[in-house]
Parts: sequence; C-alpha cells; structure tokens
Amino acid sequence: VECIWKIGDKVKYIGEKRISTGSKWPTIRAKAAFSLPDFYQSTVNYQRFALDIYQTIPIRGTGNFSYLVSLGHLVGDVPLYLSFVAPGTGGEWNLSVANTFETIKASSFYNTTMASSFMRFSFKKMKTGVKWTSPQFILHHAVGIGTFDQKSLHNVAFQSFSKGYFEGGVLINNLLNISTTGLGIGCFYNYGAYSS
Repeated sequence: VECIWKIGDKVKYIGEKRISTGSKWPTIRAKAAFSLPDFYQSTVNYQRFALDIYQTIPIRGTGNFSYLVSLGHLVGDVPLYLSFVAPGTGGEWNLSVANTFETIKASSFYNTTMASSFMRFSFKKMKTGVKWTSPQFILHHAVGIGTFDQKSLHNVAFQSFSKGYFEGGVLINNLLNISTTGLGIGCFYNYGAYSS
C-alpha cells in the first residue's frame, strides 16, 4: 500500500491531461508492505514500513535547496533482499545521482531500521555567453543511521549504519552541454566511522 500526499499541489489541465505545476510545500510518501504467511506455502512473515519527505525550496537570486528524509522499519525475519538497502552509486560507475550515497557501492549496507537524509544546494547556472557550457555548482551532504537485528541469521558479510554514515561533496554540472544532456564533474568524501 502506498500513499503520496503533495501538500498544496497545484494542477492545470491541458485537454484531459492533468499536469502538476508544483508546490512550495513538501511531498510525503508513505508505504507499507505486509506478507501473507501460509499463502502459497510461504514461510515469511513480516511488515515493512517506509516514509519519505522531500522538497525543493527556491532561494531567490541564489539557487535551490532540496532535501529528502527517508525513514524505514522492518518487523520480522526476512531474506536479506527484503531489508532496507542504502541507495549507493559509488564504486566503479563514476555516476552521480541525486538522493543517493555517492561513496557507497551498491548493496553494501543493509538495515532493518534506517533513517537517512540527503541535502543539495544548487546554485544558479553561470551565464557564459556560449551554448556549449553553463557551469552550475552544487553542494551535497548525506547522512544515514540504522540497525540490523539478528545479523547471524544471514550467512553473507554485510554492514549496517549502526555507527552512522556521513558524506559531503561538490559538483560542477553542465561543464559541457550536448543537446539536452549536460556533463560535469564531482568530488565526494565519506567521513566518520566508515570513512575510506
């Protein structure tokens, strides 16, 4: 079951198509998943709850501040893939994705209870007078904390956010504009108990 509440969302219609024009308030997404024990000989019994709050706040003349706060809780013993996985895009990919941990390799951290926060401040694009470049500086910070109950039930080595995960970074987007795509560069650093 998933519910999304776009607080104060304004819409307009073009023909029969409904289009959102945005809101100055946060969007809240709540999700709950329940197993059906004994259904089709299932032996898994769990309840999984997640809550996301996200918003983009324009700062006049400067840029935009955006944030995402994610909370999750899992009740029951489940296979590892049903746990909360820290969204990571680090490692060999060299790809930056908003609202992810840029320094975590995918599927490195699992939690049964987790809280994370992703924040970015995007300055306005610089006007260069040429079409092929319009640099935009972005400041990034992410925090995660969580626990994993009964790690001994799984025979795979993994970590949880029990000591807190912290990272910061700087991006320069649109150094090179190609049609509708912009290429840039970023540098990220994780600090704290899991620093590498």
